[in-house]
Amino acid sequence: MPGRHPPGSASGPARWKTLVCVDEATRRELARRTERWFIRRGLPHFIHDYNAREDILTRAAPFLSLVFIFNVWGAFAENRRGWSEVLPVGGAVLILSAVALALNRLRHRRLLQLPDRVGLPEVLVFVFVPALIPLIFSDERWTDGLWSVATNAVILVVTYWVVSFGILPMSRWAAGRAGSMITNLANLMARALPLLLLFATFLFLNAEIWEVSHDMTTATFWAVALLLFFVGSLFLLLRIPRELARVADFSSWDEVGRLCEEGELDLPLAPDLSGRPDPPRLSRRDWINVSLVFYTSQGIQVFLVAVVIAVFYIVFGILTVPPATVDVWVPEGHTPLLLPGWLPDTGLTAELNRWLESHVSTELFKVTGFIAAFSGLQFLVAAVTDSTYRTEFFEGIVQEIREALAVRAVYEATLVEHVTEPAG
Repeated sequence: MPGRHPPGSASGPARWKTLVCVDEATRRELARRTERWFIRRGLPHFIHDYNAREDILTRAAPFLSLVFIFNVWGAFAENRRGWSEVLPVGGAVLILSAVALALNRLRHRRLLQLPDRVGLPEVLVFVFVPALIPLIFSDERWTDGLWSVATNAVILVVTYWVVSFGILPMSRWAAGRAGSMITNLANLMARALPLLLLFATFLFLNAEIWEVSHDMTTATFWAVALLLFFVGSLFLLLRIPRELARVADFSSWDEVGRLCEEGELDLPLAPDLSGRPDPPRLSRRDWINVSLVFYTSQGIQVFLVAVVIAVFYIVFGILTVPPATVDVWVPEGHTPLLLPGWLPDTGLTAELNRWLESHVSTELFKVTGFIAAFSGLQFLVAAVTDSTYRTEFFEGIVQEIREALAVRAVYEATLVEHVTEPAG
């Protein structure tokens, strides 16, 4: 943020203009540092020439190698015990090792080196070679072989997408945001509760919703919750293009420099950068990557609000809706579906069990879950569209994305053409 500069240093555009004269080695280091910054923010597709062969599958190689080794398990069979397993397992180890060593030899790598470039040969070996083990050593040869191919193909595809879009660093970044949100949860709820509680409280103290919850099966309840989740997700995803169009526009390079400093990344502006910045257009994968960051960050905030709302109404329901009232609200002739006791049925815990069984019902949890999900959807819509709540709950992630786009503009304009080594 502004004001982070050490004593005696210049700030803003003036500081940037003192950093333009750097040598080639410094530019390379700045490029690598910027790429690591993109990865930590969950935006690896902002890296220039980010590709599967040199970046994505190469970074996934350690995990995929472990999966490849684990395929030795296919040599075990239920009808073999003890020493009879030694030959099949040894043969499986020999097959996998021989193929891996031969591939490294053909690709001019050290025998035990992990791939520095993952191409079609490595992919074919990973998917199809482990199927040789059940084909040779299993009784259900073709079934187990096809299952091995399908399993490895699914693992490869899932791993590719997880690494490609930086799901793990994005999750770490989102968890850090969640931690800061939790520390500011009191402030968050103090501002959000007035919006959510007014309507939800009247809904909670309504007999019809308790009657509906009593008749609702567990599957129906989860279907309704997923429907609200889908509606919220669709609303947020439809808003993202408009938000990106707004934050990706910069009035000057001085503004770009200020945003990079706020993102805690020092990058030099080239001497010939002037006028209005015109960074390369975001590719389809760039858009998907940024959308995932938007979605994850806002989703965590909505989830925290929904959890707090759920806890509030569970406590509120226990205190304000006694069992006798629930008996009146549910359909005539029916009684609430009581939860089983959670504690050992002895002494004081037995009394506590009886109290829980009479005060905490499945209807209470269903009504609370529905209201929490609906309140989360209401909060999301207000946070994105209402100017009063938008500044407090949505502009933070918008500003972080704007900082990332500013860093990308400088990276593309001053550092990309000097990068000759793989970015992964």
